[in-house]
Amino acid sequence: MRRLLLAALVIALAGLAAWWAWTGRTRPGALETAARVEADPRPADLPSPASSPLGLRLTLVGGDGTNAHLAVVRVFNAAARQQALLPARPGATEPPAVAPTTVDLTPVALAGALTVARVDGLEEVTLSADAVRIAHAPASPSVLDGATTVALRVEIDAAAVPAGSTLRARLRVPGHDVRSNRATLEPTGDDPVARLTARGHAQHARADWPGLLETGDALVAAEAGSPTGHWFRGLSLEATGDRDGARAAYEAAAARVTPGLEPPIGLYSRLAALAR
Repeated sequence: MRRLLLAALVIALAGLAAWWAWTGRTRPGALETAARVEADPRPADLPSPASSPLGLRLTLVGGDGTNAHLAVVRVFNAAARQQALLPARPGATEPPAVAPTTVDLTPVALAGALTVARVDGLEEVTLSADAVRIAHAPASPSVLDGATTVALRVEIDAAAVPAGSTLRARLRVPGHDVRSNRATLEPTGDDPVARLTARGHAQHARADWPGLLETGDALVAAEAGSPTGHWFRGLSLEATGDRDGARAAYEAAAARVTPGLEPPIGLYSRLAALAR
């Protein structure tokens, strides 16, 4: 009888040890999931939920091999714009209107506050200050409501950013820290029209009016059906005081905007301004 009791006790202790080992170990699936999470590389400054009402939109234009790349950073009051687009609901209590926001976007305020980073997967590497130059910014602080957009023109050193790079802008001014969308710098290749177009955008950013007129003439000769060359000519002629010539160039550009073709930004507003 004692032998039977001793055998039963040994079996019970062995079962208890096996149960303890099974419940104490980590399941392989959970271990692999934890390892993937810990190894997931994420930049330390990923954007947190935004408290700023501002929005940032980045558009890139490639250089022609000799000029810097052009970036246009549009700053707007995203909260006010979104509220203005919401349809009115009968009987519903409307939220308080989003107040306009005053932001200092002058060149002095933007120094060090507006940065551009190269994006590679989840990593972002900010370009050096020497590689980024503010080409155009307002001369005084801007009041941003739901209908106002400020366009900042930025030149980026072509040697620091090869074609095909993906970039992202960031604006950090008092009370605001916002990032833009990601934009890819498309290569112009050997297409002469694409290279002329890129050169014209860069000349416009630098207010190189004689150069822009020359580029516009070259584009008109290279692609007669495109509005871009006439648009460049109009910008140059208007900036140098030839209102009649500018209006004629803008009208020629508008005549070449066919269905499905995006017109140059600002074309119709320039035509309306010269018609007064």
